[in-house]
Amino acid sequence: MRYLIIVIPVILIGVFAFTAFSGLCFSTEKNLTIKGKVLITQDYCGGAAPSPEVLQSLKTEQAYANQIICIKKWKEDFSAEPVLQEITTNENGVFSTTLPIGKYALFIKEKTQDFSKGIMAKFGNTPKCKTWQNTPDLTLEVTKKSKKLQTFRFHIKCNPCLPPRP
Repeated sequence: MRYLIIVIPVILIGVFAFTAFSGLCFSTEKNLTIKGKVLITQDYCGGAAPSPEVLQSLKTEQAYANQIICIKKWKEDFSAEPVLQEITTNENGVFSTTLPIGKYALFIKEKTQDFSKGIMAKFGNTPKCKTWQNTPDLTLEVTKKSKKLQTFRFHIKCNPCLPPRP
């Protein structure tokens, strides 16, 4: 009986210590906060002939300021994949979000619009448009080792789902 009085508390303390220690070493945290800065360059997409300065400014990296980025879970085919989350960058192109560990595709908001109806159907139902909409602008892999601030760079191409500009 005395043996049980000594052994049971020792076992309970051991189980408690193991549980607390394993929680520190093997984090069960499923969501991580990701902070990123988005920098872009972009194509000239028609209209009046631009000046050389305008063309050069489009080639120069700039913050993707005050814009919406749509996040989808990584798949081989994104066409049927719903938007998981929308994030908005600030005036410096910086965003912060919380996501579970995993791989994600990031799309500019324009790519998630439906171009297959109405006056846009002529261009929105083309293979070129579908390919453009189904190609992520960025990929994001969330791991326990993800940096506190990541810089994302991408190039915005002209939207083939819209009619050409004069």
